[in-house]
Amino acid sequence: MCIAKLSVDRVELAKGSYSTRLVQLGEAAGLTRHEVHPQPGDVLLARVTEVGEHRYLERPDGRLANLFDDDEVLLCYGEHEQAQVPDDLGPCQLVAAGGVAARTEREGTKARTSLVPLGLLVDEEGQVLNLRRWAMRMPVPYPSRPVTLVITGTGAGTGKTSAAAALIRGLNKAGFQVGAAKVTGTGMGVETWVMRDAGAKTVLDMTDAGLASTYRASLPTLVRTFELLVAQLAATGVGVVVVELAEGIPQAETGALLATPDFAHCVDGVLVAAHDAVGAGSGVARLRTWDLPVIGVTGRLTRSTATAGQAAQLTDLPVLTLADLRGPETAGSLAKPLAR
Repeated sequence: MCIAKLSVDRVELAKGSYSTRLVQLGEAAGLTRHEVHPQPGDVLLARVTEVGEHRYLERPDGRLANLFDDDEVLLCYGEHEQAQVPDDLGPCQLVAAGGVAARTEREGTKARTSLVPLGLLVDEEGQVLNLRRWAMRMPVPYPSRPVTLVITGTGAGTGKTSAAAALIRGLNKAGFQVGAAKVTGTGMGVETWVMRDAGAKTVLDMTDAGLASTYRASLPTLVRTFELLVAQLAATGVGVVVVELAEGIPQAETGALLATPDFAHCVDGVLVAAHDAVGAGSGVARLRTWDLPVIGVTGRLTRSTATAGQAAQLTDLPVLTLADLRGPETAGSLAKPLAR
């Protein structure tokens, strides 16, 4: 393998990203381009050639850094909708502001920020640095599982993250220590920081399990990621874990995880976020076929009193606004009967 030396100054000057925040850059000894076939999670140094849709890069500390042409950035490869990890180090795109690179399969309505990879980071032995190297391990002994509440939705933009943050806030007020996890989706800090700001003691996501994203991940990988993140949160001593699943029930990986009995056995309650009453009814019905304990409906439909009433009739479940979830009475009522 042909390796180019990588100076400390060059690494420090490059704009690091959220998805690479766990990477120990002191282990980077060089760059390689020779006979390289990138894999999901591989860490790369790239140059921005044209700023497009993603004008900002989420830094490891949460700051949104402006991107400029010719910037050098530290990213990782990851699968993404309408984009995939390429089999070479040819030009690619920034597909998530959290620092995920892939090659777009077809152009959308907006041009993505264009990149030229300069090489994959390697250690002294020539091993490519991959996020898996710094993935959390399953705690030993395995801790008792805390009350685990899941928020999923009927699609994107239904209000899942807002509902998760509100529930965390309410549980805090009710006297619970809360941990939170985003199990499916793409490595981005914006959702995890919202949950931390709401009062979660610890927030983890798929990058803590060594994944840049869960798109096209196998079902065993999804189950392991879920179990690992919940176990790691349990080890911190929290009484309740709030789990958010990205995109919603129709999304392939999220739907597959929801449907597996291994997931259902580790979940105490599920809230469904939806845009409208019909969507809520359909989503709840689907979850019930998977023997999941659905305990309520929330999301954008709660903006309309009429729509909320229709959803309550269709599902025979309480419809909870953000104000309800932020309240200690409602939030506590969702967790206290389940507390071990």
